Amino acid sequence: MALEPTSLNENARQAPNSPLNTKLQQSPTTRPEHPPGHSTRQPPLSQIESEILATITSPQYPPETIKKAKSQLDALIAHHSTRASLYLLRANTTHLFLAPSNSKPSHEGPPLSSHQQQHLTGSILSDLAEAIALATPRTTNEPIGPEEARILAAAHTQRGQLLCTAAESGDLSALRGSVSLGVPAAEGEVGKGALEELGRRDLFWGARYAGKAGRRTRERGG
Repeated sequence: MALEPTSLNENARQAPNSPLNTKLQQSPTTRPEHPPGHSTRQPPLSQIESEILATITSPQYPPETIKKAKSQLDALIAHHSTRASLYLLRANTTHLFLAPSNSKPSHEGPPLSSHQQQHLTGSILSDLAEAIALATPRTTNEPIGPEEARILAAAHTQRGQLLCTAAESGDLSALRGSVSLGVPAAEGEVGKGALEELGRRDLFWGARYAGKAGRRTRERGG
């Protein structure tokens, strides 16, 4: 009497290490999450920053693009809170909400309220202050690299321009009690003269660090 053929599943149970069982285990339902050769490595931060910068400096961008870039930077800063360049890039991104000069008119939303403008300006100044604090050498003897010099030049210059513009316009509401500017919060108000002085000081340091950045780059290239 002929023996009945044994089922595939039964053979697999009987020989767990057999080639047949291995083949069954690699069926579509049990396929590894990532195919061979697939890499889950994230691109370096510098590459991500460059991609975000390219996005927000494109000839035309809708507000949705700025919001997406801002969300990306919020998430990156949450995991890399000591990277000065991220704060500088987020300040630049946030500034686009205030002055969307490159966006198409059809993408422009309703005008920002005074409260929204104050909030955005405060966020920009806070990020610039953090970028400056993180990139500034802790001691006078500590050397400064070209990247740190570039960040400090940009952050000081941008903050200086914001402060001088605010002092000229007389709209100081977003700057009152700003500890990040070196003004005690207890004073509750920033005078135009003091604000202009702070702005000029920032512009001075911006120019000085820009010179250092240029020298460091030339030295490294040469």
